[in-house]
Amino acid sequence: MTSQLSSIKVLNGSNFEEWIDSLTVSLVIMRLDYALRIDKPPEPTTESDANAKALYEKWEESNRLCLIVMKHTMDKTIKKSVPSKENAKDFLAAVNTKFTKFDKAEKGTYLEWLSSTRYDGTSGVHDHIMKMTNYAATLGEMEVKISDSFLVWQIMQSLPSSFDTLKTSYNA
Repeated sequence: MTSQLSSIKVLNGSNFEEWIDSLTVSLVIMRLDYALRIDKPPEPTTESDANAKALYEKWEESNRLCLIVMKHTMDKTIKKSVPSKENAKDFLAAVNTKFTKFDKAEKGTYLEWLSSTRYDGTSGVHDHIMKMTNYAATLGEMEVKISDSFLVWQIMQSLPSSFDTLKTSYNA
């Protein structure tokens, strides 16, 4: 368990996606993700059967451990800026809200990269196409829709004249 905890990246404010990926994988491997997958069950009463009590205890332990792990893998300044929650799923949602906002400048940067990237001849064409596809996918995550036909056109435009045969055969 200790080695799994040490593999979780510390959330520092600029690495949310890396943090959430490493956190999720680690919690799944450690089998602590129950509270993130299942909503909180009703608290057991004196009339509750053993299954209901066991289910609640399992969720409660998972919730407590998830919260501890999440908070442990966050920089102090980040921890203070996230509202305190008693539910691990709610806490993770609060962290997600804080770090998944995209501003206009970031959208502009990706649009600029998509429109100005040219094939440089040093890397493979496949790498160039994947880079441009990733720009378009990132823009899609930011709710800037790039159609497949426009992306293909943009990639073709980014290729030098030595690829004119490919461009001609594609257009035909």
